[in-house]
Amino acid sequence: MGMNVKISNTLAIALSLSVAALVFGFVFLNTALFHYDAIVLAEAVEKTYSTLRLQPSTNYRYADVVIVDIIYFPFWLRGSTADFSVRLAGVIFYSASIGMLYLFLKKFTNNTLLSLVAAVLFAVSPIYLSPNTFGKIHSISIFFLLLSLWLLLLPERKNFVLAATAYSASIGSRESTLFFAPFALSLCAYSVWKSRQNIWQFLYFFIPLLSFFFLLSAWYFYPIISKTLNGTSVETAFFTYSSANMARALNDLTRTSGTLISLAALVGMISGVVTLRFPAMFLTAWLLSAFFYFSNYTTYEARYLDVVLIPFFAFSGLTVSYLTNKNRIVGYALFGLLLFAPVSYSTQLLLPRTAYNGIYEFGKLISEKTEPDAVIIVQNEAPVVGYYGKRKTLGPPTGNEAESIRFWEDVNKNVTKGENIWLAFSAFFDDPGDINKQIVSQIFDFSKTYSTINEDYHHSDIRQLLYITYLWKLAPKQNMSESTSIPAPFVLKGFPSKK
Repeated sequence: MGMNVKISNTLAIALSLSVAALVFGFVFLNTALFHYDAIVLAEAVEKTYSTLRLQPSTNYRYADVVIVDIIYFPFWLRGSTADFSVRLAGVIFYSASIGMLYLFLKKFTNNTLLSLVAAVLFAVSPIYLSPNTFGKIHSISIFFLLLSLWLLLLPERKNFVLAATAYSASIGSRESTLFFAPFALSLCAYSVWKSRQNIWQFLYFFIPLLSFFFLLSAWYFYPIISKTLNGTSVETAFFTYSSANMARALNDLTRTSGTLISLAALVGMISGVVTLRFPAMFLTAWLLSAFFYFSNYTTYEARYLDVVLIPFFAFSGLTVSYLTNKNRIVGYALFGLLLFAPVSYSTQLLLPRTAYNGIYEFGKLISEKTEPDAVIIVQNEAPVVGYYGKRKTLGPPTGNEAESIRFWEDVNKNVTKGENIWLAFSAFFDDPGDINKQIVSQIFDFSKTYSTINEDYHHSDIRQLLYITYLWKLAPKQNMSESTSIPAPFVLKGFPSKK
């Protein structure tokens, strides 16, 4: 009877954490999608319904598409787009992962306060909360990773099979969680050893996991795995040590969490390692190796550190738990102080976005001001133009003057024929040597000019960068001796007030 009550209390706390996180997530829910990948996911979901064939998202992340497809169904019946469904999925799995983190750490460490502190800090961290409010969903992979690890601590055959399934779903959502395979396997072995079961129980996790891995590889996954692990791709060159990247990642981690949390995590890790107990050694290895791996992506973004936050906050929770055992008032006061920095950071970053989404406003401007048959020249905001602006796009070459000259000469011919071609300011974002900008200023006039306030979605997990963006309609040049003026970007310091 006692065991049943204990389990019920644990589940009740986990459920309460998830409900509170759900409310917190909705408070900061963005007004629209706010990332390239988020829009690609929404398009994949909608295309799945229109074609009745499962479509991949970025990097062939089918798991995200399947899950959002389920959430999207009632909205599809109403004729809505998948915009809200993607954002809703992010918040739902964000909240579910908070409760799941508590369950995993409680089972693994048998420390209620440590688990509670870690889960709450994880919930309010801008690194984890932010992308899940604007559709750049990491919470699906995190939830299934934590579910898998929790199931591995319940050493029964069916749980091991379910753990393999959950871990495969995590990889299908975010291929980089393949990094945690050694941790999952070692946790499975530890669980079998601790429960004094036959070592062959391990195979109930290993064989299904291996089967899922080969199934995914045969279907679509092999090139993704190769790109993820071997570092041959320029876009994802991992294991290329970069002190600058690691310094930036450390700054992101400490700046968003606060000095106090960072110190508490350091003290907790040292005190945990001294005990030489498996949970402490496991979490230390997780923290150090994951930080090294994910901070050395050539495409590093702060959100990559969300998996690092799990042991980081667990060690902060260990420090709070230790102090609470010595003096309850001091321990609880420290917990309250730890919350201040991440909650303050998240509020200042995310609250303005609940009223204004720059890339949505940019898409709306295009939809309202350009002709239905217009073509918009743009770079990586192309999905925004297609999804919110409902216009076709064209991307200029970058870094090659000969190709750029040919490209703009072809555009000029089409403009001369009377085609409606517009130029977005973001077409010059990646323009080494201002090659494209110089060519445009020499061969085009702007017959119409519109502007709006946009926000750069790059590095937006923990940063705000607002700027004035422009939209120009191209026209043949009337006076070839004069260059067309193209303004420099004008960065703003605050969000526009809500109308």
